[in-house]
Amino acid sequence: MRRILVIIAVFFVLAPGLAHAKALDWFGMGIGTGGGYQQASGIGTDASSGVISELNVRVDLLQVLGVDFAYNMGDLTNPGSHDGLVYDARYRLSALLHVVPTGVGSLYLKAGIGGHQMDEIVQVQSMGNSYHAGGGLELYIAGGVALSFEYLMLLPGAASVERVLYASEQSSNDPFSQTFGALSAAEGLESGLPQLSDFVSASNFQATTSLKYYF
Repeated sequence: MRRILVIIAVFFVLAPGLAHAKALDWFGMGIGTGGGYQQASGIGTDASSGVISELNVRVDLLQVLGVDFAYNMGDLTNPGSHDGLVYDARYRLSALLHVVPTGVGSLYLKAGIGGHQMDEIVQVQSMGNSYHAGGGLELYIAGGVALSFEYLMLLPGAASVERVLYASEQSSNDPFSQTFGALSAAEGLESGLPQLSDFVSASNFQATTSLKYYF
């Protein structure tokens, strides 16, 4: 890890002498594709992991702000087919903050909302919603091409969290009249009261590498 950080630091120092792929303009747009690894598991949800592939469009504003839209081309589990937490998404809409913007590379923070349907990325209470937060490093290569490395922690959507909490409450209050759904969602809890770690965990993440073309 230390060696990787040293290489990144050297790149930022020496790269001003190289051709830039992206200037520090007030407005910019890029399109790209990438792949990586994703894993997630939670209450009432089967653990999943594997390779993912995405298409994405990014818009940069005022040099330090950005908006990113990503489309996941892989297979997803229908959020209505289980009674647990929802972590994955077909579409992701994110806000970016470039904390170290330069003409040769950028370190950025990223957070946003995901959905299984297009309209769910502008909602917060849909069963297909999920959330994500993290950051990345983007290196600008000559010819308008940028190489990026990104890590996102995956967080369950509010509607699926409410579903699990309701099932847990029903299970605790009426143990002799439980529905199958209440049993399934509650069985992942070690005690009657959910803990924060039941919903938020660094083991639920997405790590990707992508290439973008800025124009």
